[in-house]
Amino acid sequence: MRQSLDLRPVIAGLAYFASVFAVGFVLGALRTVIIQADADEATRLIAVLIELPVMLGVSWVICGALVRRFAVPPLVAPRLVMGIVALSLVLVAELAVGVFLMGRSVSEHLLAYAQPSHALGLAAQLCFAAFPAIRTFRE
Repeated sequence: MRQSLDLRPVIAGLAYFASVFAVGFVLGALRTVIIQADADEATRLIAVLIELPVMLGVSWVICGALVRRFAVPPLVAPRLVMGIVALSLVLVAELAVGVFLMGRSVSEHLLAYAQPSHALGLAAQLCFAAFPAIRTFRE
């Protein structure tokens, strides 16, 4: 008997990425307009510190809704798949925004992670990716 592949975690990961990225794109655009792109690192860090709790809260709520909507099994492996799919897409989309909308090279984009504001954003993205698995233990 052939067992079919369960694509629910992958589809949920795609939806998780799209939903959270849309919110993050809007908040990030507002943050950029309000503080200006040429602000110093301390100002950018403060702006990120204000935005991150909002984004993490939104991510948590969206994650829970999508886990239920797509009936992702309450097991660590499928939840990790959901988070890894979402994280991979976020990283690629963030790179594309940096290169195509902000005019950065790939190396400039990667070097930006050495700045505290970008490193903190990356840490939050790792939390975002872990939320589906963390929710396994809360159900």
